[in-house]
Formats: sequence, C-alpha cells, structure tokens
Amino acid sequence: PRIAISERCSAIVSGTAVKGPIMPFVTAEDRSPVTVQATLNGEHFTSGSEIAADGSYTLEVEASDRAGNVSHKTVLFRIDSRPPALSRLAPPDGTVLRGERGSVSGECEDAVSVSAGGVAAAVYGGRFVGRDVPLAPGRNRVVIVAKDAARNESLLTLELVRDDVAPHLTISSPAGGSLVRTSSVL
Repeated sequence: PRIAISERCSAIVSGTAVKGPIMPFVTAEDRSPVTVQATLNGEHFTSGSEIAADGSYTLEVEASDRAGNVSHKTVLFRIDSRPPALSRLAPPDGTVLRGERGSVSGECEDAVSVSAGGVAAAVYGGRFVGRDVPLAPGRNRVVIVAKDAARNESLLTLELVRDDVAPHLTISSPAGGSLVRTSSVL
C-alpha cells in the first residue's frame, strides 16, 4: 500500500517545524482494501485529529492489504508557536555612530534568519551579526527581523544616530593677540 501523510493538502515533510496547530491526515491506497494503524509518539492516533501543543512529534503509520503486503511511513515534525527571542543588542538603543554603515549584533534564540535595516545578518549559535547596515545622517530606526524554522517572526526597532560632523569650536576669550599672566586658560 502507498501511504500519504498530509496537512491542508500538502505532504508533511519529515524534520520540519510548523507553527501549529496542525491536523495530519493519513491515507493509504492499494488495489485491495487497506487497514491503517497510526501512532503519535507511541500512542494511538486518529487521522485528522488536531495537534496543538508545542513540542516534537513522531507520527508512525502502518498499512496492510488483504494480500499481506505491509508498508510503513514515519514523519518527524515539531510544533513551534513562539517567535524567536531577540536580546542583548549591540550597539545599545540611542548610540551615536559615525559613517554611512554600521554593524548590529545580538542574541537570537531559535532564529534561522535575521535582517537588520534590510540587510541579511549572519546567524550562528544563537547569535547574529549584521554588517554594513545603512545609516543616513541623523536619527535612524533600524528594524531587526528574526524568523525561526516554523516561520514565526520577531521584530525590534533600534534607534541609532549618525553624526559625521565634528564639533565647531569658537574661542571667545581671551581675544586674539591678548597677553595673559597664566600658562593655561580655561
């Protein structure tokens, strides 16, 4: 028998993460009548039942026909309804920087992709680094977007200030050419 495990008319691919809840449907086809048995994490499973709780699941299906032919199919999947957490951003909110581009980094629990200011960041070991984030003169709102394998999304806005102008210094006292009695003037 040919076994299919699907959800919303699409095959459930082993090893995937989904937002959940999901309702897996199990079907088996053959030229003769088929008997199907399914278990979810070792417990009896009824096709089309809703699975809502976050966690890892193993759905095992066995189908047999009247001739004694037996087929097995197993899919592993994970339900993840929580968006990835963003924390410990650097530089901190309100930082004043110089230059047309800057770097933004931080922690990104469970994220598989992160962008900062529209620029893809490198993600590794629960951290991210976005280099060459464009900065316009003045205040910049850098939007950081993190996505996990189940397509959950987190969004944070970091305000950075670009200031490339050196301070203007004016000496008003003592007047130019004046003689003073001390070696330094404050």
